[in-house]
Amino acid sequence: AYKAAGSRLDKPESGEKNSYHLTLLAQNYRGYKNLMKLATYAQLEGFYYKPRLDFELLEKYAEGIICLSGCMNGEIPQAIRNNQLKKAEKLVLKYKSIFKENFYLEIQRIPGMEELEEMNKHLIAFSRTHNIPLVATADVHYINKDDAYAQDILVCIQTSTNVYDDSRMSMLDTPEFYLKSEEEMRDLFRDLPEAIDNTQRIADSVNIEIPYGKAIFPKYPLPKGKTAEEHLKEMTFEKAAKRITITDEAQKRLDYELQIICSKGFATYFLVVQDFINWAKTHDVG
Repeated sequence: AYKAAGSRLDKPESGEKNSYHLTLLAQNYRGYKNLMKLATYAQLEGFYYKPRLDFELLEKYAEGIICLSGCMNGEIPQAIRNNQLKKAEKLVLKYKSIFKENFYLEIQRIPGMEELEEMNKHLIAFSRTHNIPLVATADVHYINKDDAYAQDILVCIQTSTNVYDDSRMSMLDTPEFYLKSEEEMRDLFRDLPEAIDNTQRIADSVNIEIPYGKAIFPKYPLPKGKTAEEHLKEMTFEKAAKRITITDEAQKRLDYELQIICSKGFATYFLVVQDFINWAKTHDVG
């Protein structure tokens, strides 16, 4: 996710840092639904270069979500990088207050990127001071180590640059952004085995059962005391009478069509779709 520096509604001047990376995982079905809500609000209300969340949304929809503090472009690591240690600690406590025991301080080690060690030193200190678990992650951009060059070519295509341009974006200086094995990760974090163990702890705590085979529709405002099926039938015959003569044959056909729709559980779907269509017609949407 992208976390806004302030409010998701703010649009700072171009060039200012306006979002940070954040890792959010659904722990259960409630968390899954909350992630969908967060993603929706980030797009509809927080979009500014990126779809952004803020603390207001995170506080409202934190239930069932596991939060990792993010990579080196996360809000806390960036505060450390800028030598704003008091701000970083304040942010640590803020995230902990929101996600409680579901908040982890994320640490990475990428050979050739020494600045990560300075960040990790402070993240480990915050972990010890405030009893917040560490979790080791890897910055993965390709599967195998040998894929580094192919990924570099894709970056050139994405950014419309030439492979021979020395000033272009490239990750070839450190060809370590591949999916490492457990053995490799344990070797990288041999002094912090609990940070690796916590990856399994997180995985074991995830239990999501997404219901399949059942249609899930938006809530449609129904008249008091009416079911979706009853309202659809009333609306159908009301509208049909303005378009056709309701003969016995027409009545029989409408009853048959409605019986099929309602028996399959699609009454709400038809109500929602007609609402979309009517709105579009009244707003000159072709």
